[in-house]
Amino acid sequence: MTKAGHMSAPTRTEQARSAQRRAQLLAGAVRLLLGGGIAAVTHRGVAQAANASPGSVRYHFDTRGDLLAACVDEIERTRSLEAERIIDKVSEGGPFDRGSVARMLLGAYYGPTMDDHAITGTFWSIIDCGRESPELGQLLGKYRQTATRQLERILSACGYQTLQPSLVAAVLDGSVLTATVESLSPVAESAVADLAAILRMAEA
Repeated sequence: MTKAGHMSAPTRTEQARSAQRRAQLLAGAVRLLLGGGIAAVTHRGVAQAANASPGSVRYHFDTRGDLLAACVDEIERTRSLEAERIIDKVSEGGPFDRGSVARMLLGAYYGPTMDDHAITGTFWSIIDCGRESPELGQLLGKYRQTATRQLERILSACGYQTLQPSLVAAVLDGSVLTATVESLSPVAESAVADLAAILRMAEA
């Protein structure tokens, strides 16, 4: 407290600790979302996952909507960073074979982690969050536009200028859905194979 009786401004160390704690809580929330869907993402659930108090979670994320929006932001941040890394790679020149292009497009669209848990968790969390509230739906729509533009840049750099990025997105989403329903594994390989077939047709 200051002499005037007001709370003093947090120090840099306190700010750093607060930011670190928020990051830990958010990481726990994202794990819950990808593993158990939106029903698993509650203040109490995140507190248990991050070994924190519910009050600490509420301090950083006032409402459950704030918590879910932060998860969506974090998933998109990771995905977009991977997409930009891939764009830089293809901008340096190829050639890249069809399978490599398909795999890069998958990474740009779903993020760098290619295991079944990450891909299917991302797919279903996007669907669930999109239905949760109009605000989350609008946020996801904005991020979808960003992903589409990034896919377009990769396709163009790899010589597939005539292939619509929206078709690539639809093929990847459809592949993940089919693999989930039919218990196919690894999901990434199914998606890459389906997309490689579309790339082959675009070359004809």
